[in-house]
Amino acid sequence: MSAAITPKVWIIATGDNVGTLVGDAAPASVELPIIGAGNGGIRLASPIPHGHKVALRALPAGAEVIKYGVVIGRLIRPVAVGEHVHTHNLESMRGRGDL
Repeated sequence: MSAAITPKVWIIATGDNVGTLVGDAAPASVELPIIGAGNGGIRLASPIPHGHKVALRALPAGAEVIKYGVVIGRLIRPVAVGEHVHTHNLESMRGRGDL
């Protein structure tokens, strides 16, 4: 059995508007520390699985999602601070021939 790894939100570049949950998955309503290119903490608005994105601020539908300092997609609906950002509310902008 492996030991639990305390979850944290890792920000890769200072201009990112999403962070990545590292460590064990985390439930909604917990406050997690921010590490990497940011500091402070963030309260989760929804459960976040390990390795998934979390919104660092409220973002409207159509907003570009920035991770690694680059645009990785566009939101198809608004998200709140601390909300899970994934395929249910994000469309990819990479490798598409229709844009």
